[in-house]
Amino acid sequence: MAVIIMLKRVLSFVIFLLIGFSCGHVNSEDSDSDSSSTLTVLLEVKESFVEDPQTSVLKDWSEDNPSFCTWRGVSCSLQDQVQVVGLNLSNSSLAGSVSPSLGRLRNLLRLDLSSNQLSGPIPSNLSNLSS
Repeated sequence: MAVIIMLKRVLSFVIFLLIGFSCGHVNSEDSDSDSSSTLTVLLEVKESFVEDPQTSVLKDWSEDNPSFCTWRGVSCSLQDQVQVVGLNLSNSSLAGSVSPSLGRLRNLLRLDLSSNQLSGPIPSNLSNLSS
């Protein structure tokens, strides 16, 4: 029984690594405008937040690390091209406002910014996103 549990854990870890490496590999070689514009949008989103320096949850959100699929809270789809489909930054001790740039993530299906200290209006262009 313990061997089966260990095998499941090892297999899960290997699958996790394969997905992570494939996302980083695809993104690092994908120099088209969609990938760079997605990077720009995500960095604009980061700029609208004020982080708690104790937690620094967005420290990997950087131009120095352009593989945004590996960033905390970012979920990607790797179908025809790399697309951000989810952002989960719930309970991340973030303050600031919700960036209108989020509306430019055309393939965003899930957005969770709950349990933060965000203020201001919800950008109207978020209503343009479809599921």
